[in-house]
Amino acid sequence: MSYWSLVNLWSLSFHHTGQFHSRTSECVCNIELNISFSFGLTLSPLQFLGRWFEVAVASTCPHFMQRKMRNSAIVVLDLQHSAPVGNITVTATSLRNVSCKTTSTNYSLTETPGRFFYHVPKFDADVDVFVADTNYVEYALMVLVSTERSAGNETLIVKLYSRSRDASETIKENFKTLVRRQGINDKAIIFNWDRGHCEQLTTDTAHT
Repeated sequence: MSYWSLVNLWSLSFHHTGQFHSRTSECVCNIELNISFSFGLTLSPLQFLGRWFEVAVASTCPHFMQRKMRNSAIVVLDLQHSAPVGNITVTATSLRNVSCKTTSTNYSLTETPGRFFYHVPKFDADVDVFVADTNYVEYALMVLVSTERSAGNETLIVKLYSRSRDASETIKENFKTLVRRQGINDKAIIFNWDRGHCEQLTTDTAHT
């Protein structure tokens, strides 16, 4: 049985309590990380690939949220297969000031369906990416847990992906529910603005 068809229903629980002080990312987080959700689907890579739009985000990291507030433009995400089989390359494009910035990140598969992994050399941080819920054609609820290798400091990020540049009120409420379960207040949620399409002539590309 393939990685993508191991289960039809499973649950993931992640619980950690403590104080997290991230010097490299300038993030000070005093919060209890508590991820608990269930998957009622077999994650299909072919259906999950393609173009998504990051339309909302929330995090336990104040510094991260301050940076997002300064540049709350919708992020265009293109997901494609990469080697080995099952891995995904995520190309993120966003408008910053008058230019367009693109980053490319390789998501590696894990033994847990719906869970991916990547490393950020700049902060020497490992990032676990969880697909909390998706119906493929409208939305995907994403949970990212970043852990710095040196100190073990952890940051939680919750994202809403949409196939369009906006999401229905029902989907937004589902996203808010997932955010609340992590102990994050609704007021901390940022809904990204549609600032138009990027002009690819001034694109910077970075690989992580």
